[in-house]
Amino acid sequence: MVARGQKWVAIFLIVLGVFSIFSLLAGRNAFSLFWPVLIIFAGILLIVRPPSILPENIRMHFATEVDERGDWQVESQNYLAFANEVKLDMRSAVIPPGETTFAITGFATELSLILPPQVGLAVKTNALVTDASLFGDKQDYVFTGLEYVSADYEQAGSRLRFELNGFAVELNVIN
Repeated sequence: MVARGQKWVAIFLIVLGVFSIFSLLAGRNAFSLFWPVLIIFAGILLIVRPPSILPENIRMHFATEVDERGDWQVESQNYLAFANEVKLDMRSAVIPPGETTFAITGFATELSLILPPQVGLAVKTNALVTDASLFGDKQDYVFTGLEYVSADYEQAGSRLRFELNGFAVELNVIN
């Protein structure tokens, strides 16, 4: 079932695409059909939402603000928004054994993460600009992205993998 907000965004995209096609058919360049068709396709995808493209555990919003603290159950998540602000305090959280994956995608993404020492961490950013502070070591990455894997990642009983995608990413990880 499609969330109400997603449904309205999808309808808007479809209507925008249809109006664009009608304006093009009134005497514009045929190559310009690409963008309206792409907009319509994106709207239909949001309604139909094949699981292989958009998983069920995805949170789609214009702006996502997540603040998890205290005793909470950690599970794989996908966040998709124009702007993401995600704060995760894992010190008292119930982290399952094995690998748990977080995918955060947006134009601007901020992730603040507090980890217990026994948890393995892997982080990859795909961004034009990444401002990262990993356990006090601050680095800026432009056009390159960041790939970090803790030394004990493979041996750790609980492992967290983060993939951050966007134009600008700010990352802060502490113990």
